[in-house]
Amino acid sequence: MRGWLVLLLAARSAGWSGEECASRWDNEPVVYERDIEAWVGVGAAMFRACGVVAVVPADPGTTAAVALRRELAKEAAPLLERRASLRDKLMRAMVDRRSLRALGAEEVDDEQSLLWAGEAYRERNDGRIDLAMSRNTSRSLPFRAARLVRELLGADATLRAARVVLALGGVAANQHWHRDSTPIFDDVPVYALNAFVYVEDLRYRGATEFVLGSHRWPAAKWPEDARDVEKAFALDAGAVVIADYRTVHRGPAMPRAGDDRYLAMFVYGLSWWRDAVNYETGDYGGARTPADVDHDSVTLVAEIDPDEERLQCRWRMFWGLVNRWEAGLVAELDRRVASRRWKAQVVPRSDL
Repeated sequence: MRGWLVLLLAARSAGWSGEECASRWDNEPVVYERDIEAWVGVGAAMFRACGVVAVVPADPGTTAAVALRRELAKEAAPLLERRASLRDKLMRAMVDRRSLRALGAEEVDDEQSLLWAGEAYRERNDGRIDLAMSRNTSRSLPFRAARLVRELLGADATLRAARVVLALGGVAANQHWHRDSTPIFDDVPVYALNAFVYVEDLRYRGATEFVLGSHRWPAAKWPEDARDVEKAFALDAGAVVIADYRTVHRGPAMPRAGDDRYLAMFVYGLSWWRDAVNYETGDYGGARTPADVDHDSVTLVAEIDPDEERLQCRWRMFWGLVNRWEAGLVAELDRRVASRRWKAQVVPRSDL
C-alpha cells in the first residue's frame, strides 16, 4: 500500500503532460552521452514528458553493438529453421488437401518442432518475432543507459526480461498501434519500461514508431482512437531508446526480402511488477489463452497434469501460428504455383 501512495503523490506533484514534450523539447526527446554532466537529468525530464527518450552514445556504430547483432542472429538461426520447416509442411498439407489437425498431431510428436519452443519463441504477427535472449549473450544495458533506468525507476529497478525483437524482411507488415500492457492506474509515474538497444544501423529503415505523450493517456483511451505526434528514432547502431511500458508504439513494415531487423530489448520494472500478459505461460508461443474462460469450471492448478498442460499450450501455439500465417502462406503458395506451374487447390479456411 505504501508503494502505491508514493506513486500517486509523485504523480500529483509532478503534473506531467504530453504537451510538455512539444513545448520544452520540440518533440525531439534525444540526449547525447558526450554531455556527461547533464544528459541523465535531461533524459529523465524528456522521458517523463514524452514517454520515450533516445540515448545516443559517444561512439555511434560501436563495434560492441554490431557484435551483439551477430550473436543475436546466431541464436535465432535454429528457431528460424524450425519456423521455415513448419511453414513448408503447412503449405504442402494445403496443396495436398491434408488435414491440418493431423499435421499438428505429427508436429507435437516431433521434439524438434517449433511448437516445443514456445517459451523462448513468440510470434506476435506474421514475421514479427520475440525471442528469449540466452544467458550467454549480454544481459545488461550497454553504455551509460543503465544510469538513466536507475534514475527513472530508482534502486528498486529489476530486470524482468531480456529479449530479441526480430522483424523478417519481406514478411513483417506495419504493426498495429498498441501498448505493451494496459495501464494499471491512470496518471501514475513509470513503474515499467522497455530499453531497446540498436544493434544495427536504423537510420534509414526499421526504427520503431512511438506516439509521444501517450503514456499519459487514460487506460480507457484505445491506441487507435487518436494520434498525437508520432516519432521514429532513426539512429545508428549503439543507440538506446527507453520507453514507458504504457507508451503507444508500433513496428514498421520491412518490405525488402532478406533485410531482417534485429533489436535487443530489456524489460525493467519495479520489484512488485511483472508482465503477466506477454511473458507468462498463458502467452506460450504468442498464442494467448482466450479471455472468456469459464473460471468456475477450471481445474485447480495443482491437479493439472504438467505434461497435459504443455501439450495444450503447444496445440494453442499451432493454431495460433496457422491463423497468423494464413494470408502469408496463401500468398507464398500463389507465387510458387505461378513459378512452378503447380495445379493446386488451397483448402478454404472453413474446411480446415
